[in-house]
Amino acid sequence: MEKKVRKTHDILSDVLTRMRNAIASNKEFVVLPKTKMVLEVLKVMSNYGYINQYQENEVGDIVVYLKTELGYRFKHLERVSKPGLRIYVSAKDIRPVKGGKGLSIISTSRGVMSGDQAKKAGIGGEYLCNIW
Repeated sequence: MEKKVRKTHDILSDVLTRMRNAIASNKEFVVLPKTKMVLEVLKVMSNYGYINQYQENEVGDIVVYLKTELGYRFKHLERVSKPGLRIYVSAKDIRPVKGGKGLSIISTSRGVMSGDQAKKAGIGGEYLCNIW
């Protein structure tokens, strides 16, 4: 009997939930589906030190190596804009997450970037998620 794979309409929510669950159960890595959006979000997370590294495996999925040290792990991943309710922000409306200790990820016309980068560039976009 073949294994059924459940397809989800909101890949980013699924990815964030998988990462949350892996952190909660102290896993060293998590396997995620490969899409352009997921790769861009992982690139931002890697640049800001929220994950160790990520790479594509032979099946075509992405293996993300999580930080296992207690002081360096993120504790919260929050999806902001959802398929049923898209949230867009202008550059002036981008606020720091948790007093600057967190990271917001925005999808702009120049690509996926952190909220800080989008604010400095003076461009807004779809508010994807918060991490802290």
